[in-house]
Order: sequence, then structure tokens, then C-alpha cells
Amino acid sequence: MRRRSFFLFSFLFCLMFVTNSVVAITVDEIYRNFKTAYERAENFSADFEQTTHYQNQRSIAKGKLLFSKPNLLRQEYFDNANPGELSQLIILDGKTSWSYTPWLNQVTKTTSKGKELLPGIGKSLENLPKNYNMELVEDEVANPKGIYRVKLSPKQIKPKSTEPGAPLPEIIEVWIRAKDWAPVQFSYKNQANDMLIVTALKNVKLNQKLDESTFKFTVPKDAEVINISPQ
Repeated sequence: MRRRSFFLFSFLFCLMFVTNSVVAITVDEIYRNFKTAYERAENFSADFEQTTHYQNQRSIAKGKLLFSKPNLLRQEYFDNANPGELSQLIILDGKTSWSYTPWLNQVTKTTSKGKELLPGIGKSLENLPKNYNMELVEDEVANPKGIYRVKLSPKQIKPKSTEPGAPLPEIIEVWIRAKDWAPVQFSYKNQANDMLIVTALKNVKLNQKLDESTFKFTVPKDAEVINISPQ
């Protein structure tokens, strides 16, 4: 579940550069604006609170994320009872994905194929309108606050298909604060198993000076390494 979320964080970074107007704007205008802004930006960081709804249960995770173009990512999850204690670390260094769980002293490793965090999007978002339906959604709570909501669903899956066993689309929604183009929340819904992940962001920062070690991972001493890379 968290492994999927780090791909969504990278996608969120792309979507945050949208526009500074909530009124009278089309999805095509949004796409052109955020594509241009994304090409100018270098990195993104934020604190997050992630709420997962699944099988009538709710869980909350808090942490910090950092993303740097084109495919570097770091996610730190903290223990809910002890916020200063790291409960999980996920790093994507451009070639390999690492997931470290300290209390197990266990590392999961997998190689990354290609240079896209989200296949089908493209390094400069050029494939987004080709592969995703983009829709502005009215939000009576968010819109008056200068925040608008964007919904994305993959084009290759037909939501209303009546064929037995037809797959349902995975839906992404993003809430973006117009005054500074910063995202304040996004959600991911897997309609096949009715799982919903809602992530709220704060302390959003752009184009920081990041240390080279930010996206490098060293296997801790005596840690068990599980390699799940495709053969």
C-alpha cells in the first residue's frame, strides 16, 4: 500500500503546478500551465498525513516526503505513538526502490524499469492527456477557499463496462490551492477493492537545496535484504 503511495506522491508533484485561477479555466488550460511550470521546477517537499480506508477500517500514517526530478523520491513514515521514531523509509534512487522497516531490520529491494515513476505519463507529462481523462470537479467546501479539485482516470479502462470481470479504473483526485499553486490534499481510490487513500499536505516547499545523500540508501548493519526484482 505504501509502495503504491510513493508513486502517487511523485504524480502529485507534477499536478501541483497547475494555475493560479479557480474560475473560468478548462482542463486543457490547466494541463498546459502545469506542464510548463513542472518543466521549470526541480524538487518538492512536504509533511503529510495519510488516511487509509479499507474493509471498514481506518488507519492514519504521518511523515515527510521529498521528490526531485526526474525520478528521485524519499518518504519517511513516523511512529504514531512516538513521532520522533522512524517506522518506515522508502527511497527511489533512480535505479532501485528501497523499503526499510527499522523494527524488523528488514529491507525490500526492487529494480526500477525505465525512467518514469508513473508509466504512461512521460518524463515531462507529455503523455498525460493521451492516457488519462482529466476533469474539474465542483467542491462546495474547497472552491470558496480558493482551492480547486482535479479528477483523473485512465482512458484504457472503461468504467461502465458490462463485461464480466471487467476491471474498474483507479481514480486520483487532487486539491490545489490557487494562490500559490500548492497541493493541499489528494486521494487515490482503488474501485476494485474499495480502498481509499487520502493524503493531506502541509509545509509545502519548492526548489530547495538538497544534500546528495537525500536519495541514497545504505543497507543497515545485519539487516535482512529481500530482493523482489523481476527476473
